[in-house]
Order: sequence, then structure tokens, then C-alpha cells
Amino acid sequence: MTRKILFVGIVAALLLSMLTTALASTGTPSVPEEVSRQDGKTILDIIKERRTLRVLGTALEAAGLSETLSGEGPFTVFAPISAAFQAVPD
Repeated sequence: MTRKILFVGIVAALLLSMLTTALASTGTPSVPEEVSRQDGKTILDIIKERRTLRVLGTALEAAGLSETLSGEGPFTVFAPISAAFQAVPD
């Protein structure tokens, strides 16, 4: 009986190891799209052009960050989509 339990444990560990390896190597992770400053556009201009980021653009302007984001970068902006702002109470 002890051998049977040991055998089942070893098989389970091997299967778990194989499953973990398979899940870890299921392709390359998604990399955010790089947006460079083109055509004289600021990061705020680019945000406001994208329909899904318009609420963020309005919020950045209301916070007085227009001038800051128009300056020399580099900037990293974690941009929640407009739908994410619907969950925020008024």
C-alpha cells in the first residue's frame, strides 16, 4: 500500500511539473504598444485621439497635467480605459 501511495505521489508530481512547464511556455507575453512622439503630438494628444482613453484625457487636463505631459519626456502612463472610470463614484 505504501508503494502505491508513493507511486501515485510521484506520478502526480510529474504531471504537475509538466503542466506548469506547458502553461509557462504558451507564447510570448503581450508587450504594450510603444507610442513615440510623432508629428508634433504630445502624449496627451495621443490619449485624447483614442476613443477608449478620452475620459483619461479629460481627467489629466482637469488635474492640470497638460503642460507637464507636453514637456520633454520620457513618460510612462498607465492608462485605464474609459469604461474603468464608470466604477469610480462621483
